[in-house]
Amino acid sequence: NKNSKGFIQIPILIAIIISVLIVGTGGYFGVRQYQSYQAKKIEKEKVAIEQKQKEDKETKAQEDAKAAEVEKLRHEVEELKKSQAKIENTKPPVTPEIKKTFSTAQIVSQNKKFIVNIICQTGDGSVYGSGVVIERSQNGLIILTNYHVTKYAKTPPAGVPPCIVVGSGAGLGESNEFYYGQPIYYPNVASQDTMS
Repeated sequence: NKNSKGFIQIPILIAIIISVLIVGTGGYFGVRQYQSYQAKKIEKEKVAIEQKQKEDKETKAQEDAKAAEVEKLRHEVEELKKSQAKIENTKPPVTPEIKKTFSTAQIVSQNKKFIVNIICQTGDGSVYGSGVVIERSQNGLIILTNYHVTKYAKTPPAGVPPCIVVGSGAGLGESNEFYYGQPIYYPNVASQDTMS
């Protein structure tokens, strides 16, 4: 009986030792896993804190840049307001209006050398009028006159231009000096007639 009791005790003892080894090994690996988990958790928290600090620095830098830009714009607006106030306070110098008046006699005496008489031949006779010399060259004169003076001018059969311009002062020479003239018509904005 003693043998049987010893035989049973050895397997129980082996089972206990194996159980202790399994539990011990499992506990050891469990503790190692837990420590590794804790180390990773701490590392993740450290990385997260560093990332947050970096983001906070970037955010602060952006906010500082925005604040600096706002301050710069505020300063520019103030400068513009000051310059606008200076412009508004600066009034242009008032110059007195000088009105020079001329009498009709003065106007005529100053411009009579440019005024000419015009005689144009028409189918029914002659039309008389006046004009103003606006250009004089070696090739002739350009005279401005009313349309009714040259409206019905017809070139005579001899081919001589239909109008005669007679000088009346220093602009053309003596009052007996004359030029033959060919009318050229220019339509103007106010005219609805077609001129040719």
